[in-house]
Amino acid sequence: MRRHVRHRGGRPDPGAASAAQPGQTRPRENFRGVDRHTGPGCLVSLANDREGKTHDRAKRGNQGARHSGHSLRRRRTHDTYSVPDVAPELYRAFIHTETAIRKGPLDPKVRELVKIRASQMNGCLFCIDMHVHEALEIGETQDRVFQLTAWRESKLYSEAERAALAYAEAATELPSGVSDETWNAVTAAFKPEEVAHLVGQVAMINAWNRIAAPTHSEPPERG
Repeated sequence: MRRHVRHRGGRPDPGAASAAQPGQTRPRENFRGVDRHTGPGCLVSLANDREGKTHDRAKRGNQGARHSGHSLRRRRTHDTYSVPDVAPELYRAFIHTETAIRKGPLDPKVRELVKIRASQMNGCLFCIDMHVHEALEIGETQDRVFQLTAWRESKLYSEAERAALAYAEAATELPSGVSDETWNAVTAAFKPEEVAHLVGQVAMINAWNRIAAPTHSEPPERG
């Protein structure tokens, strides 16, 4: 059994971060979220497995699952952890790269579409939630978001968007698996600088996914 610390918004100050002393656990209130426009900064969870209690909770959970007909998926327990706190320079480098990509020439809607699609493939709840909301805020339609997992069957995406999504899927699934056909479609649809930013964006969202998903970062609660 584990409890998550939920994001409350607001970028953490990497310069003010301090590591916990050996053998100490960070207090819950020390963890803060990150500006949702940059990436998951509060990648934290609380370990709450104590001998005896864990067994009792698991036993009760399994009994409930049998009664409901559903199986429970047990998540791995993680120690309390915050990337910005323990590695502020590393985190600032991620933020710097994300900011540079956002300032580039790639269409914001294309940028958000590839972020959502890669995050779906990687099973990153935090990033899916973040970028769906960002896409809607910049004018993306709900139908295009809803149909994204089956974009090849949809008529709602342009040829350039299709090329970008095909590249994002191929590079996310296997970096060396981007075919000449997929690459040629990208270079035909985008200018060279846009191609570079697309490549960077797909790499960057995969990096964010690999920070947020393994640490089970949770999206913020919304009213």
